[in-house]
Amino acid sequence: MAIYNIYNKVRYNIGFRRPGGLEVNLAPGKFISLTDDDIYYEATCMTNWLKDGVLWCPNDELYNLLNISRDKALVAQDDKDIIAKFKLNAKQFGAWLDELDSAAVLQKVFEVACSYDNLPMNKLEAIEKKTGKSISIARKQRDAK
Repeated sequence: MAIYNIYNKVRYNIGFRRPGGLEVNLAPGKFISLTDDDIYYEATCMTNWLKDGVLWCPNDELYNLLNISRDKALVAQDDKDIIAKFKLNAKQFGAWLDELDSAAVLQKVFEVACSYDNLPMNKLEAIEKKTGKSISIARKQRDAK
């Protein structure tokens, strides 16, 4: 039975159940060691969280075991990787943004957009439409602190 260290890469707790009903809250920046049985028990949530990058495992074997790719794990990616997407042409950027469907991933894109000052208006508007949040209001709140 394999054991995997699973890290929380977001700024909020992630809750799940282990076999036997034990509930676990994984705090931001912390990790927990889970067996493959633990992961299979919460397979749907674990797969989505790992695929989106909300949770992260340094062991590629786990991703192969669950048959998922890290390609869309934007939450775990460095901000530079998302900023590189901002530099795509409008059509490519729109197609990339349309592919994103995870609330955690969209939140990460929104946060990076708020901190990136050279984003053209059409891309700002596309992000705001997709997330339903105002980047200008978030920037004003950030600057007021």
